[in-house]
Amino acid sequence: MIRAVNGKTRSVIFTPTAADNRYRIEGCLFGDAPGTIQLEVRSGLQSNVFPLIPMQLDSASAEAWSDHKIIVQLDRELRGIPDDPVTLVIDSANHRRIELRGCRFAAARGSPQLLSMIPSAWVRLYPSGVGSRSIRQVEYVSPTEPSGAVPKDATASSAFVVRSDLEPFGIGRDSYDFRHLNPGWVVESVQLETYSVSCPEGAAPVQSFGGWKAEWTPLGVRVAFQESVCASLPPRSGFNMSQSQYAIEVWVVGPIGTQPLAPVR
Repeated sequence: MIRAVNGKTRSVIFTPTAADNRYRIEGCLFGDAPGTIQLEVRSGLQSNVFPLIPMQLDSASAEAWSDHKIIVQLDRELRGIPDDPVTLVIDSANHRRIELRGCRFAAARGSPQLLSMIPSAWVRLYPSGVGSRSIRQVEYVSPTEPSGAVPKDATASSAFVVRSDLEPFGIGRDSYDFRHLNPGWVVESVQLETYSVSCPEGAAPVQSFGGWKAEWTPLGVRVAFQESVCASLPPRSGFNMSQSQYAIEVWVVGPIGTQPLAPVR
């Protein structure tokens, strides 16, 4: 049996990060001749599609394997495997299988990277309107490829949102839900790029309502948007223009060698 790993009897976490990558397995009846040690991924019904994670005997230890103690480590270059529940399995030289269930694998993390796309299903745009009707334009663009709807300096963002109408439409908040990132991936930071409105000649100075703000929520991020309004000056009348537009950059971190988004069909 396996009694403990690094002194822990349950909820053991295995990770290839250099500072934590040495595991002392204590128990009995491991045998005097080395066998094999691996982590078997337990990810629901799909556990059989994930590879086994091999563990290596600690080459720096002269007594890396004995009948009651084994010292192992993970390959520091291990990549492409997400965080998952695992079972520690020892296959001894005499073909005895010894298990410790309820463990967890934590992958090494890569550098923060820009989320290149935010699926529209993850976004709830505030239902802006004028009276009983919807406003003329509410457009969500992701990925932000060059187009007439996206400013040139917004093409390196995760998403772009524009609202416009001939009448004031008010302020509100857009919600982004990042719970559907691939396992182990989390949002590291968010940055807003906002765009001002220049009123045409003969119009009053631009008036702004509300304010720009990005704030964390239990699901992800909420963006409060600002409305900019232009109106004509007397003796001219009848001209109005209201607009709000912003780009959002979302930086994410996750298991090295994996992707934050599932492949898009």
